[in-house]
Amino acid sequence: MSDIDVQQFIDTCRSLFGPALEGSTPQEPVNYIRDQLELDRIREDLVRLQREVGVLEANCEHARQALMDAGISLPDPSGATDDKKKSESSS
Repeated sequence: MSDIDVQQFIDTCRSLFGPALEGSTPQEPVNYIRDQLELDRIREDLVRLQREVGVLEANCEHARQALMDAGISLPDPSGATDDKKKSESSS
């Protein structure tokens, strides 16, 4: 949507709703609408990224389980070593 389209929309709203929009300068609503659209896009991108990270983590866990089922020894994903685990369990 171009700035001209946005301005026409705002002018139409002003003509319909009158005094409710009179306190603002023409630039404020345009910036507000643009900021809201950008915020909505950022939120959608964040949701999409969170979903993709979840899929990647699930795939990683499935691959890890398949390797362990095949008898391949893997390090602990938490980063703890066997020596560290033994010292923690003996205390």
